Amino acid sequence: MPRLLQKKGITEVLSMYKQTVAYFPGTADTPIIQTITREDLVDLLNNATTNDAVSGPSADLLHYMREYNWCITAGVHEGGLGGAAGGADPEPHISLSVNGYGYHLRVVKKNKLWVLWDITGPAEGTPGGIRLSKGKQAAAARNAPPVVTTIDEFQQEFALTEKEALRAVCHWKKAGGTRPQAVAWLKAQK
Repeated sequence: MPRLLQKKGITEVLSMYKQTVAYFPGTADTPIIQTITREDLVDLLNNATTNDAVSGPSADLLHYMREYNWCITAGVHEGGLGGAAGGADPEPHISLSVNGYGYHLRVVKKNKLWVLWDITGPAEGTPGGIRLSKGKQAAAARNAPPVVTTIDEFQQEFALTEKEALRAVCHWKKAGGTRPQAVAWLKAQK
């Protein structure tokens, strides 16, 4: 499967870049793991159009980015401040704004390169909406819950609220140790 955009399309997408939302520089609790240029981000999405698992949402996002102003709002990071779509995302991701709508491009490092494995954002059929990844489509077809995140696991395993689970996961990823140790740390904070 060829990449969606050729040189002209890439140039058109890059021409729509406009920093309309402040860039999150990171904090001590939520450091930026790696900054990403607009060219690298477009390349990441364009390469993902050849990956069946995320080709649909990647193509949707590139089409929006070709038509509307867009900007990177944070480089690769875990956690963050949360936003309109919910709490902070514990998965490594890049934050992106297209026409005022927020998206998380979830990435994993493979062979020293960031690879896109999921995109979260407005649901298909709503303004700014994108198709689900193949994994989320399969889960929806089975009436199964979508991919369970580490936060979900902490909530279920330790009977925590979403906010408590988020704090425990962030501490666990930062400090290391075991999951029960992270929950003990959380309870000691009360």
